[in-house]
Amino acid sequence: MSVSRDKVDVDGSVLWYWYENTQDYSAERTRETYKKRITTYEKWLAARGDYTHDCHWTDINVDNVPREQMKLPRDIDETDSEAFLNDISDAFAGNTQQGLASMLSQAYEWLASQTTNVSDDPIGYVLDVEAKDILDSVDSRNPHIIPIEDVRYYIRSWNDPGWSCINQIAAKYTRRAGGISNLDIEDLNIDHPACDWTVHPEIRHWDDHILFRPDKAASDPGRKSGNKTSAIAKYPLDDELKQSLLWYLACRFEPESPTDPLFLDRSYTRMSRHLIGTRFREKSKEITQKDNGPKCWYEPGDDDNLNVHYWRHWATTWYQDQTGEDALVDYLRGDTGQGSKATYDQYSKVKKQKILKAMPKFFEPFIHD
Repeated sequence: MSVSRDKVDVDGSVLWYWYENTQDYSAERTRETYKKRITTYEKWLAARGDYTHDCHWTDINVDNVPREQMKLPRDIDETDSEAFLNDISDAFAGNTQQGLASMLSQAYEWLASQTTNVSDDPIGYVLDVEAKDILDSVDSRNPHIIPIEDVRYYIRSWNDPGWSCINQIAAKYTRRAGGISNLDIEDLNIDHPACDWTVHPEIRHWDDHILFRPDKAASDPGRKSGNKTSAIAKYPLDDELKQSLLWYLACRFEPESPTDPLFLDRSYTRMSRHLIGTRFREKSKEITQKDNGPKCWYEPGDDDNLNVHYWRHWATTWYQDQTGEDALVDYLRGDTGQGSKATYDQYSKVKKQKILKAMPKFFEPFIHD
């Protein structure tokens, strides 16, 4: 029997027990929404447990999942909750993320007060007590766009070569933390004698380019995050990012395979989306506390916080202002917006030159404005 069918037993699926005991007088539309949210959570619980699957966790059919192979909701702790919140941030839009997290927090809080099977609310603990800024806003964000001078101050504050590259990639290409986490060595084609690995076929004809691919999921072996994009895109490396990457690669131990991760954590495994987000929050709070630094952090969930997702908004605005070309900006973002269909399949020297001309510069002697 799947957990989904074990609906009314407090010793079974506690979430369905909460649902059956609290939603009798809710509107039918609300009841259906909550059913879908619980089922979505169960799909993740199956992936978190012992259930073997060869699809993305959001595509798991929970009716086929034996109860003993699913991690039960009552056994979820704060570490699990943080992993879940990061995974739904990769998989869903802001409205869905916030609605799912809010409902689960409400359910856990009720269960903690009404049953002995659940002792606390792990979702609420991560979001409210630890104040982790993980989920996207419900509405489309409207952040304050800081001037280029403040951007340069922020990016120059990262002395570590790897973190300098990560910041530049986020700010130059609008890409999310999951996409940066999933970069492999083969996704870089650098015209330099030391960079002699086999590059991905998509960029084998394009020296000094970086590639973002949609064929990477958090459930894939060795990966920790999804890419949250359906479009493949290649971008030119400008001189300052190329030099920064060479600096970083000179410090990084030599890769064993072209499919090795580009960026590593301290355990020499692939850097996770979560770690990238955590370090950005820490740096933004650190700079904000300085007397001479720009304000980069306000409070959890504030659109003006300079976190990794902020660069997506900042760079989108920058390129829109510099080029005025919606299709090109869509391409940079990895979006499939109207009017840009041909852009994805037809990368050209013209697009390369347009991107390089508009690309923001952060370091001397590359600044010419």
